[in-house]
Amino acid sequence: MTTDRETLLARIRKEQWYQSIPLGDGTSTAGETGASERDKIAMMDLPADLSGKSVLDIGCSEGFYSFEFESRGAARILAIDNHPDACRKAGLLHQLRASKVEFRKTDFFQLDSAEIGRHDIVLFLSVFHHLRHPLLAIDRLFDLTEEVSFIEYVEAMPESGEEVSLLLRRKSKKAGRYQMLPTRSYMIELLDRAGYSQVDVLGTHRREQLKEKHEAPGFQQQRVLLKATR
Repeated sequence: MTTDRETLLARIRKEQWYQSIPLGDGTSTAGETGASERDKIAMMDLPADLSGKSVLDIGCSEGFYSFEFESRGAARILAIDNHPDACRKAGLLHQLRASKVEFRKTDFFQLDSAEIGRHDIVLFLSVFHHLRHPLLAIDRLFDLTEEVSFIEYVEAMPESGEEVSLLLRRKSKKAGRYQMLPTRSYMIELLDRAGYSQVDVLGTHRREQLKEKHEAPGFQQQRVLLKATR
């Protein structure tokens, strides 16, 4: 067992990581995001004991949040991502931790509540701006949620300070692709129309000026974490 763990750790340390995920020996994967995940967990103000709760982690990346919810005793955790590298690395950590998280390599729009049911807690963190059909995604998100959704999105902020409801087109770093950034009022309106009864702003981070390459003059952006209650 020790040899197996050492072999897995050696493989893990050769990988390039996006998230900083504890390895159970006082060290973590060398992720790019530093303390960002821990900061968001603190914003969520979760109970230490999530016994009996079901969790759906949409766009789970390498699994930080899924493993965190598992450590708090969640009864069932389904984690999905469609990026092969992220899924492979999550698999290494799954093996290292002898985890019971259910990881699936699949697309968000292939999820069906008739098959997987509604989940008490749904994570939708930094997914919205990557989607081709972001407005439809909010309706699908509501359908998969039993109690609460935690939503992180990239927010468009007019430099004028004017409060407007709009969806900004930001050019992506991938040639020929665009990403959609809502203003605060637009996102809250989307969630309200989807059926959520209450939306709370938990925090913001990573505020920055949109660059010339984004072709969206007059706007800044920041990431916003919301708690949307069904």
